Amino acid sequence: MKKAFDVLKCMIDAGCEPSQLTYSILIKHLLYENNTIIGTDSAVTMNFFSLNVVDVWKVVKFEAVMEFLNMMIEIGCTPKISTYNILVGELCKQGRVDVAQKLIENMKLEGIPSDEVINNSVVKHFCELGMFEGALKMIDNMVKAGELPHLENFI
Repeated sequence: MKKAFDVLKCMIDAGCEPSQLTYSILIKHLLYENNTIIGTDSAVTMNFFSLNVVDVWKVVKFEAVMEFLNMMIEIGCTPKISTYNILVGELCKQGRVDVAQKLIENMKLEGIPSDEVINNSVVKHFCELGMFEGALKMIDNMVKAGELPHLENFI
């Protein structure tokens, strides 16, 4: 795992922005290494080796994402807003809006303001999942922060 994070650091130092696949691979192996491949909605342990790298977002826990971010920081690789955009976006795509929201809340606690990309992604996925109260709350928070949502994205 340390070597994988060293590669991540080299990528970022070289100006090569890691992709969703890069983060998926690292998080998958972090989950495996820590033996935390149990879905949040069930107590059934998944067969790790049959888990597609992209499908890791279906089972990743908030704690694992936080451990991933902490490991990045430990190696001197401070996550940028684009890192959070990828993480939040992929969590939302898999219907894991609850985990994405926790990540956004943690960002705010760390003094990292969420941006328009993150907020619009969460609102869009709230709407797609029929979670309209959550979408309205998110839009309200965006407006209070002086950010206008891109409502055409949610049609």
